[in-house]
Amino acid sequence: METRIGDYVLAGRLGSGGQGVVYDAYDPEGRRVAVKVLHTGAAATDSPRRPPRPGAWPRTARPRSWPPT
Repeated sequence: METRIGDYVLAGRLGSGGQGVVYDAYDPEGRRVAVKVLHTGAAATDSPRRPPRPGAWPRTARPRSWPPT
């Protein structure tokens, strides 16, 4: 049985820190992404300057080519 968070299939745990846990995952199109799950209350204290925008999560990085051109 695969573990999912929304549409993302989790492949493993990458690490954890003060804000939460980061997982290695795959999006619905099969691209490899990182998914961060915030600790309870972390979202409220993450950025005191402004509240989080609706639709800001989840966010994926643009695919990059290597080596840079």
